Amino acid sequence: MCSKPNALTRPSRRLGFTLIELLVVIAIIAILAAMLLPALAAAKRKAQGAYCLNNAKQLNLAFIMFYGDNDDKLVSNNGWVECGNGMNWFSNPENIDTGLLVTNTTDTTTALFVPYIKTPATYRCPGDTIPSQNGTRVRSYSLNSSLNNSVPPVVASSPHNYIEAHKSNDLNTPGPANVFAFMDESPWSMLYTGKSVFSFDPGHQADSGAYWRALPAFFHGKAGNISFCDGHAEIHKWVEGTTYQVVTPGVTSNGAHKIVGVSQDYNYLAELTPYH
Repeated sequence: MCSKPNALTRPSRRLGFTLIELLVVIAIIAILAAMLLPALAAAKRKAQGAYCLNNAKQLNLAFIMFYGDNDDKLVSNNGWVECGNGMNWFSNPENIDTGLLVTNTTDTTTALFVPYIKTPATYRCPGDTIPSQNGTRVRSYSLNSSLNNSVPPVVASSPHNYIEAHKSNDLNTPGPANVFAFMDESPWSMLYTGKSVFSFDPGHQADSGAYWRALPAFFHGKAGNISFCDGHAEIHKWVEGTTYQVVTPGVTSNGAHKIVGVSQDYNYLAELTPYH
């Protein structure tokens, strides 16, 4: 007589997912990832923008402290940071040398922010991920060419009599809060000249054959950081395609981009330049 199997001797049913169930789970995970990744990317850009904004404020503070310590004279545009022969796309040692930013040099006309800024990371936007051939570049910011530049910008008399500011009083029109100082510069133009100057010709309005000599960066969602001579900074959204040029690593060019018609971005910066 056969005994009836009990719960202890009965073969257990194998537990697990079917192929269809696994595919459904994978599809759900993919949908959730597609929903979350843009939000995470936006949060990352926002965090990088905040960090960049803080950098600009630190640079502005050094800018203000310098002329406070030097008889009201603005820092030299070719001397606020040591840039030697300039950075480039290739393997220039200056691309990755943080010592140039925070170490005193024997040349007293350069690296003038050394007494005020001790952290190399202050000079680089965290959203700037375009490297040179020998690694991550140490600097992303440049100073307005209208501010105490040894090679003054090209200016014209319309619509304002633009000037090169040498002392803080030269900023009175349109006022320090309305004159841009440091610009988050695009690698496309920065790695051609490698210098510390954001070259801009305010007198050439975009409707009269203007061109970008240097290009603003757009690391924060087609937006970049601009700081002002009174110490404040903001993330500014660029609206023209001629402004946020695509960066092509390894390409050398003078950054001279013609503007067809009127550029709101170009005219915006022109209005943020000192004049009489």
